[in-house]
Amino acid sequence: MIASGIAYAVIAGFIDLPFLKQKINQPTIESVENSDGTLAITVVNPNEFGTVYYTLDGSEPLTNSKLYETPFTINVSTTLKARVIDDRSNLSEIVTQQFTIVQKTVETPVAVTAVPEATTSNASIIPEEYQGTWYSIKAEGSYTFTGNSFTYKSSGGKETTGTISRIEPYNGTAAYVFYPNEVAHGFVVDPEKPGDNMIKIDGNAYAFDGSDYFD
Repeated sequence: MIASGIAYAVIAGFIDLPFLKQKINQPTIESVENSDGTLAITVVNPNEFGTVYYTLDGSEPLTNSKLYETPFTINVSTTLKARVIDDRSNLSEIVTQQFTIVQKTVETPVAVTAVPEATTSNASIIPEEYQGTWYSIKAEGSYTFTGNSFTYKSSGGKETTGTISRIEPYNGTAAYVFYPNEVAHGFVVDPEKPGDNMIKIDGNAYAFDGSDYFD
């Protein structure tokens, strides 16, 4: 009688048994090769819960590892490991994938915006039109570009800062890849229509605060 009552309470959601672990499926890794040999990486969480964490140095991904939020670009040979961790710290199996990057020669695209040469000084290498704070139209965070540095603030309040070491054209389009010093991959910044106060970063739309996109 007691056992059946407990079972009913668990099913009905009245009580929670921490020792009953739900199955967590490991994430999947998808990659698309760019024309210059770099790879656009997407990590998919097949579960309806949990958070994906990953590493690029071959180490085991844990909650203090990189939090996966948006697709990213790999431009050097890398061992990518990823797993899902739920809010009870239950772990999925680790998925591992080795990527070997072979750089390719890309035809010079038609210049849209002059890109400053990479420099090790404190001079700005980020074009003026990208300076300032850009907010996600979907309220998923913001990017701030100041001089040659950037700050990404997630919707949860977590901040990531770094210094942009170089900017390169992206696949012969008007977009560029911004490469931070601190990590092995960059992120794609697309100006869309210059002057409309909106850009795309890794495919997600961002705009200045107070622009028509937030009306």
